Amino acid sequence: ALIHQLFPQARFVFVVREPVATINSQLQAMRTLFATPSEYHALLDPSYARLTRSKALFAFYRSGISRAGMVDRILEGFVHSTDALIGDLPRLPPKQWTIVKYEDLLTDPAVELTRLYEFLGLETRQVPRLANEIRPSGRALDPHVEARIPKILERTQTFRERFRY
Repeated sequence: ALIHQLFPQARFVFVVREPVATINSQLQAMRTLFATPSEYHALLDPSYARLTRSKALFAFYRSGISRAGMVDRILEGFVHSTDALIGDLPRLPPKQWTIVKYEDLLTDPAVELTRLYEFLGLETRQVPRLANEIRPSGRALDPHVEARIPKILERTQTFRERFRY
């Protein structure tokens, strides 16, 4: 993997999450991002900054996010990125990467954080305080996402099998 060539001593933590919940969360994040222009995000993302300079273009993107097709675009991005992850994992030295399931992090944050800190060679004394800060968001499932669950499950089968979802 290219990232390993660039950073041969690095350790990698990959966080995975159940696909329907991930897509729902990404859709909600996009809606939040396009509710009103974010100066902070514009500093981080030049393409977003360009969108915020044009009220008409920003409004066009905001209207597109509320359409059902946005779920399909997010799904395809998820499939593309997770296929790349699955393809790259065998190229990384096994002792240099680990997987954490988002759901496990929510269920038992102290155990998961301790495992991650130890994997990264970090002191674990802050783990109890940090573990208390981890809480589920409790977002409702968007109707557009709910309507596409069969398609999401079909398109993410390889990911779900690999990570046991």
